[in-house]
Amino acid sequence: MHTINNHSYELGAIRLTLRRDLTVRPERSGDTGCYQIEDVANSKFFRIGTPEYTFLSLLDGQTSIANAVAETATKLGGDAFTETQAAAFCRWLVDNSLASTKQSASVNRLQEQAERDASRKKREWLNPLMLKIPLGRPQSLLRSLSGGMNWCFSSVGAGLWLVVVLLGAYRLWMNFEHFGSSVSSLVAADNWVWLGLTALLLKVIHEAAHGLACDRFGGDTREAGILLLLFVPLPYVDVTSAWRFGSKWQRVIVSAAGMYAEFFIAAVAAIIWTSTNSAIIQFHACNVIVTAGFVTLLFNMNPLMRFDGYYILTDAFDLPNLATHGQQDTMSLARRWLLGLQEQPPEWPEGRRLIVRMYGLASLVWKILILVSLTLAAAALYHGAGIVLAAVALCLWLLLPAFKFVKYIILSDPINPPNRLRFSLITASMAALTFGVWNYVPYVERIQLAATVDYAPVITVRAATSGFVRKIHVRPGDSVTTGQSLFTLENVELTARIQQLQLAAETSRLDTTKYHREGKLAAFQIEQENAAAVQKRLNELQAQADSLTVRAIDNGTVLSRRLSDFADRWVTAGTELMLLGNDQQRSVRFVVAQSDIASMRTALHQPAQVHIWGSTYNDLTGVIAEIEPRGSTALRYPSLAVTAGGPLAVKQVPSGESTDQQWQLLEPHFSGRIKLKEGSLNAFGTGQTGVVELTANRGSMGRVLTSWVEGKLRRE
Repeated sequence: MHTINNHSYELGAIRLTLRRDLTVRPERSGDTGCYQIEDVANSKFFRIGTPEYTFLSLLDGQTSIANAVAETATKLGGDAFTETQAAAFCRWLVDNSLASTKQSASVNRLQEQAERDASRKKREWLNPLMLKIPLGRPQSLLRSLSGGMNWCFSSVGAGLWLVVVLLGAYRLWMNFEHFGSSVSSLVAADNWVWLGLTALLLKVIHEAAHGLACDRFGGDTREAGILLLLFVPLPYVDVTSAWRFGSKWQRVIVSAAGMYAEFFIAAVAAIIWTSTNSAIIQFHACNVIVTAGFVTLLFNMNPLMRFDGYYILTDAFDLPNLATHGQQDTMSLARRWLLGLQEQPPEWPEGRRLIVRMYGLASLVWKILILVSLTLAAAALYHGAGIVLAAVALCLWLLLPAFKFVKYIILSDPINPPNRLRFSLITASMAALTFGVWNYVPYVERIQLAATVDYAPVITVRAATSGFVRKIHVRPGDSVTTGQSLFTLENVELTARIQQLQLAAETSRLDTTKYHREGKLAAFQIEQENAAAVQKRLNELQAQADSLTVRAIDNGTVLSRRLSDFADRWVTAGTELMLLGNDQQRSVRFVVAQSDIASMRTALHQPAQVHIWGSTYNDLTGVIAEIEPRGSTALRYPSLAVTAGGPLAVKQVPSGESTDQQWQLLEPHFSGRIKLKEGSLNAFGTGQTGVVELTANRGSMGRVLTSWVEGKLRRE
């Protein structure tokens, strides 16, 4: 901050000159009057009170500060500010390049200001996680579009918007369980490209809506460009000219225009998603709903970040500079309570100290969360280079401020020094608390797993004898009883061998009778043994022939869906022909992704809650009975696939693989079973889907975080 050197100049003799290109206009803030200063050259706006304006109007380069203070006191009486306040206000004017003295306008001072600006821009470019690239002034393009789009911000457009958004929200709400199961597929690896392209297109529309709304009320868009957040391009526009608008509600509309457009698109996507059966259309509509609806609500509507929600809040409730004042109030709290400095709590123009304080603390916590999230995301997305980027960002965001803070503690102000003992005690206490949380506070994770009602055990029907399938007696979904014919096979070679053995057996019987009648005892005994061997072999082949008619070994329902593929096909002994399920022998099966299997192993034999979608009954309580030791990409439960409205991401099976399934999982999953009370599933149909919920103690907070980071680094 530039300061006036009181050792070189007598404050009262200093003469400030207000810049001639500034525009000052009156406005109202709540119940009080104020004035707005527009710095057209730098596209900046400032708000000052009546005393400041009265003082400001006297700064013509001829009137000294002392005379300006005296004349302000004459005009305003008790509402005028003191000479100390005037000095602070003058420093603020000079720091923001709104006014200058002969000294501050000198070549050296101007060079210092230019160097500070260059240093600030260099620091911005040094931040590898967030780069801002201006691309030009889009006002002419927006002006050409505004003619056909202005009606969107009229009462007719708002009415249409409300109808569409309410309809989309209602239809999404009525299908929310189905939608929730579909959302999990969005994080699949092969969807990131589509999700990114969808988000980029929506953000272009979002920013264009800001510009069109600003133009609608007479403002202009000074600049448009790209913000690289983790090297992901996000468009932006500069509509600070909206501060010229006399109505705060016009400014609110400009701030809300981007969300206004995105929510409309999300509502249209929701209507399409609930109206079509096409899996591809539903997939892309789901991308739009999540990106334009939920992500926009989470970030743009969030008032803790300087996005749309913040400006809507500050304009609607007359809370100018809320973020700045909240940050200053938090710093004041830290100086008073952490460092023990003797200073008065600041007073804010809003007159709402509690709101300012709560906002400052909440935004600090949110900034820390965003900082950690961006750093971890950089390390995860960009592999080894991401770790370097994260390290540089941490240095810029944390180490440099920490260095300045430590320097202040050591080389403190002798007039108002910090209480080092107080600071040391508080720091030690916080370190002890952090150590305790890190090592002794458990991390209890609530896990949700996709589940379905399935037969257990599933009866596998196999061919006992090789042969051609000549007849299929049942269809998928048929109920069968024990002993019922399922398939009829034909084996001509087997039939011929049986006929040969039958002939050999008859010949042997005749020879045995002949030798017995002729008294040839030795020949009789040999032929008798030969006849027994032939009959034994004949019985074996006859049993194989009987098994050419494949029968059900238990009551059940035919589960296999592509039985017709076996028609006139040669099958070898042991080939799986179909699956049968017994309605009296069912269980809840769940699937675990390979990335989560380690934490699930510790949950074996632990209690779990089961919720079946669409059920009006209470949740079922059971125990995790088993988890299979090997994972597979085979789609064992088609009802859980995203193509059927489930949560599991799938892809088409390569044409070269021999399987009767069209889809397979993107990553291996492990299957498990929930043990429930007998009869618990009587009210549910086989194939109904739901979720299994359980809690798992993963160990201490520190252990979990360390394991997570180590896993990320190993994958890099």
